[in-house]
Amino acid sequence: TGTSIESLEYYAYYPYTSSNITGTVISSSLNTVQSAPFDSSQDVMVSDILNSSYNETTPASLHFSFKQHLFAVIRIDITNTIDSLKDDKIESVIIKADDATLTGDYNFDIADGQNAVPSFISNTSNKVTLLYPNDAQPVVGLNSPHTIYAIVNECTISKITVTINTNNHLGQVASTFALPINIERSAVNRMKSIDLADAKMKRK
Repeated sequence: TGTSIESLEYYAYYPYTSSNITGTVISSSLNTVQSAPFDSSQDVMVSDILNSSYNETTPASLHFSFKQHLFAVIRIDITNTIDSLKDDKIESVIIKADDATLTGDYNFDIADGQNAVPSFISNTSNKVTLLYPNDAQPVVGLNSPHTIYAIVNECTISKITVTINTNNHLGQVASTFALPINIERSAVNRMKSIDLADAKMKRK
């Protein structure tokens, strides 16, 4: 007849990996280098906790709800109004927060369900690099917005610096906020749009 248990708690997270699991504690890394424009492999989601019976011969049918994202998302829109840059291709975008941890090695307890919060434990960094694959680098163009997303730790920042690297030019824009702003997890936090004209792009 098989083993039967009247009630069990079931947990789930996505994307799933079978390594680095100790009990209900999951250990992993939020990468400092992420694929542009959005790296879904870094977007960890946790489910609600389900209670259900267990029968070895008749597995339970479970339907998890993944509503909570473990991390925050920073969105930045990049445009260009300079004719001499229109044929460039964007290779990478680097986001740096002077006073916050954005990426690194972390762990979290899946038994907390949608209340799970990551704890960053080592190899932390205050920046994240969004790198376009060589065959998918977008042409800058004129007045054509390019939207990128960085997956980062929930944090509070007072200054953010964005470096834009094209195949021919390099530029940087820094934004200092009058009051610290909260980068909230499970939310898309939209930053001010960047015009390459303001980045003072210099030829490499």
